[in-house]
Formats: sequence, C-alpha cells, structure tokens
Amino acid sequence: PVLCDVVCTGRFYDFVTRDQGAWKLLHRQPIYEKDRIDPVDPTAVLKLDQASLAGFPEGYRHLAYIQTRIGYKVKMDMPMLKGPVVEELYKRGQRWLAGGAVGALGANRRRNAINRVARRSWLNRSKVRASRKKVGASRKNTCNIST
Repeated sequence: PVLCDVVCTGRFYDFVTRDQGAWKLLHRQPIYEKDRIDPVDPTAVLKLDQASLAGFPEGYRHLAYIQTRIGYKVKMDMPMLKGPVVEELYKRGQRWLAGGAVGALGANRRRNAINRVARRSWLNRSKVRASRKKVGASRKNTCNIST
C-alpha cells in the first residue's frame, strides 16, 4: 500500500438567514470542482484501476474512488461546476431568495434529507482526511493502491 492524501477542491453554496440579529446557516451544499490523489512519498508510483476511476463523477472522482475502497457508499449525483444538478441547486437558491422554502419539495422532510446528505458527505470526507495514517497502516483501510 501507498500512503496517500486525497485533495478535493470545491466551494459551498450556503442558505443563510438573519434571525434575532444573528446570521444562521440553514443549509450548506458542497459543489465539487476537482480532486486528486497525492502519494505522501513523492517517489511512490500509484497504479489506479482506470476503469473504476472513470465510473465516478469528474468533480470528485478520486475522492469517490478512495471512499469506495474503504467501504463507503458514494452518491453519484452531487453538484459539480456544471450540469443539471448544480443548475437545480442555483434555481433552489433563487426560489428561496424569492421567499420559497429551502428544499425543492418545501416541507421539513426535504430539508432534513438534504441536511443528512450534506452532513454524511462532510463526515465521509473528514474521515478520509483524518484517516490518512490508517489508510497505509491497516489492511482493512488500505485503498488498494499498489506500486
């Protein structure tokens, strides 16, 4: 196994409101721009399963590759720089600014589902970052990246 860092670049699309003089975050949606896998040892050579890698969305392809190798289920329809998913997110933002609900379906059920997905996605990425040493040290968490 090769010890690696996964770098995921993106931005957040936030729904905020002012309540009793304080700003509050109602919803934060990551928008994935690009990512990469870097070996911690710059002399190491990575061999990735190109067919598997190509099956993941471009904006978070390497992150998804690593996450699936350590047992996570990856959402395949997260917003990226372009495409219908991010366009719908921007439309939701416009509807919300015009006085509508945060979620496309309106009810708290939709908002709670969105928050669960965003929270789960954030936790998954945080665990991958936080488990950098585990990836190379444990067979269970090895990302099957071999030299």
